[in-house]
Amino acid sequence: MTDIVDSVIRKANNGTIMSYGQTSSGKTHTLFGNLSKDNHLDWGLVPRTISYVYQEIQSQGDPHGAAKWKVRLSLIEVYNEQIRDLLSSSTTNLSVLQTSEGIHIQGLTAHHANNTQECLDRVKQGMENRSTGSTAMNERSSRSHCVVMLSVTDPAGKESKLCLVVSDAIIICAECCRKPT
Repeated sequence: MTDIVDSVIRKANNGTIMSYGQTSSGKTHTLFGNLSKDNHLDWGLVPRTISYVYQEIQSQGDPHGAAKWKVRLSLIEVYNEQIRDLLSSSTTNLSVLQTSEGIHIQGLTAHHANNTQECLDRVKQGMENRSTGSTAMNERSSRSHCVVMLSVTDPAGKESKLCLVVSDAIIICAECCRKPT
């Protein structure tokens, strides 16, 4: 995980971390864990990665330089072949478009987050909006694919994306592979 984040922060590359597997195999727990503020040991890869992103931004030298970085968060769910923005109540069934700049999710919101806690609070908000249902293997299965997208812009204006994916939302990961601006 650290190599991927380092590449996003230091080289403005795009990166993806994916958890893929069958229902009830622990994908969501592996990536999210316990999002409790005071229990960092039970955090999954998403909160640990978010925390590491902000640590790396702070470590870039200039003590005032961190304020020049921008981190924006988007959170989507793919459920029954529909894309839903989990951070906006008004955006359902979003469209995936391919433009000259790459693949883009039309209407997806991106929320600015100044620090780890602001970002995690948004992730928790989005996770509460996720669709759940019962399966034979899991009483509270999400039954959907989830993608957490962090857009990181450095002080020079170079943007890179870091996608954290639960399940097999491979098509949506293409949003992370669009050309950096």
